[in-house]
Amino acid sequence: MALEEFHVGISNLVALAELHFATCRALETIPESFANLTKLNDLSMFECEALEEFPVGVSNLVALEELYFAICRALKRIRESFGKLTKLKELYRYECEALEEFPVGVSNLVAL
Repeated sequence: MALEEFHVGISNLVALAELHFATCRALETIPESFANLTKLNDLSMFECEALEEFPVGVSNLVALEELYFAICRALKRIRESFGKLTKLKELYRYECEALEEFPVGVSNLVAL
């Protein structure tokens, strides 16, 4: 069974440090409740081919140091709030053909 959406209870995992998910071809959105995962320092997403954008709340992931997303072919938009991830040290993007540009706020990511 393919993951189509995250359970609403994921927002209760406030101490979660790493989250990796792959082959979620039917996953179209990441819930705004991801904003509650403020201890998350490593987020990896592979083969989320239907995912179109990151939620606004991604800027609340203040501990995020590593972000990997690959084969997210429908990903069109990374929000300007992405520039608030000032602890981000590693950013890996691969085969996200629909993504046309990164937001201007990426220039704020001085640890990258």
